[in-house]
Amino acid sequence: MKNYFISLFSIYLFVNQVVAAEDMAIHGSISQSFIKTAKNDFLFSGTNKGSFEFTEAVINTTKSVNNKLNMGAQLLSRNFGDEGNFKTTLDWAFGDYQVNEKFGMRVGRIRLPLGFYNEYRDVDSAQTAILRQQGPYHEPMRAFILSYSGFGIYGSLFSESKAGVLDYQLYYGTLDIPSDFSLLRFVNERLNTTGGLETEYIRGGQVVWTPPVEGLRFGYSLLDYNGAFNMTSPALIFNPALTNFSVSDGIEFAAQIRNFGIEYQRGPWTLCAEYQSFQLDAKFSSAFQNSFTQSISAAAVKAGSSSAVADATASAALSQTSDAVLKTFSQDQMSWYLSASYQISDNFSNFISYGEKYADKTNKGSSTGYRKDTSFGFRYDFSMNWRAKVEYHSFSGIKDALIPSNKSVASDKWNMFATRVSFDF
Repeated sequence: MKNYFISLFSIYLFVNQVVAAEDMAIHGSISQSFIKTAKNDFLFSGTNKGSFEFTEAVINTTKSVNNKLNMGAQLLSRNFGDEGNFKTTLDWAFGDYQVNEKFGMRVGRIRLPLGFYNEYRDVDSAQTAILRQQGPYHEPMRAFILSYSGFGIYGSLFSESKAGVLDYQLYYGTLDIPSDFSLLRFVNERLNTTGGLETEYIRGGQVVWTPPVEGLRFGYSLLDYNGAFNMTSPALIFNPALTNFSVSDGIEFAAQIRNFGIEYQRGPWTLCAEYQSFQLDAKFSSAFQNSFTQSISAAAVKAGSSSAVADATASAALSQTSDAVLKTFSQDQMSWYLSASYQISDNFSNFISYGEKYADKTNKGSSTGYRKDTSFGFRYDFSMNWRAKVEYHSFSGIKDALIPSNKSVASDKWNMFATRVSFDF
């Protein structure tokens, strides 16, 4: 609660600093969600009992310096299970200089153009659902794929062509991953460490083709990530022979995300389909391998082995440890979904969606490796500022499902109910 009031006070100060400035637009929103799952937890622990631990408050300001230069920033206070805890963070902040229609530049902390909706997935007023399909837009991955710090270029090409318009974005930078990031906690729990993720670089781009068919567009996005997990206290589970072993540079990660999409809007209908592949490769760093094999070899020599036998023992131990540990993190997963939303009236809309996600796109058999999600929901706008949403998800498979504290195994068939109330200003 203390962090909550500190966050509100920080936002209050931010508003007072900018409200007197000329030609500035200030907007914000507050949303409170309730999630109740049956049989399994999902997104974060405790949802099986029903949880209100999904709260977001944002305030942003934008300013047009001239007809080419724009600036903006957004503060975020968020509580999402064990993430956030109402700490106020700089969600995005950048300068945007548009030379002409074909070329512009951005620098700062910028939203990642990944899929059709990632750049405004937190703008509650822009979508009917509470949660985008949890394949490409998995909420626990938000801190990883939402924004980057760096620079990007963008523009629109062939605007006078009969073939339609091609919008592009290219970017390069790094990620600022918080210590309470859910994936980072999973790695630390799996390895019994207290390490953190450090990004070497992130790069990628997006192209969106809008053909000369009203309401139709096609998109392709690519994200490349390279970084390392620095272990401060590696677990002794690596090998029982390790009794005094530590290394600051542990596992190196290389990830690639590809997203293909098609969207069609006609009248009150919006139809969309997206496919995403996510490939993650992990390997022990050279520093880790050297420290590991030296420790195993020294232990073998101390036990009476010759240096040749000790080296062979160390090499075999490294290979076994790699197989046991790194397979947990190396992935070649895929997800896809179909969705349809319908604007029934000015203040009432609904949606229906179906999606699938697989931990291994080459092996779709085991229920532990997939999740199939059928969902539908409704949105009602009481006014320009207030809205309420409700949705239901029926799941099969347990990919990304969490086992509740009162159970020993996850259930293959389960569901989720969610509601949200939001206020914009």
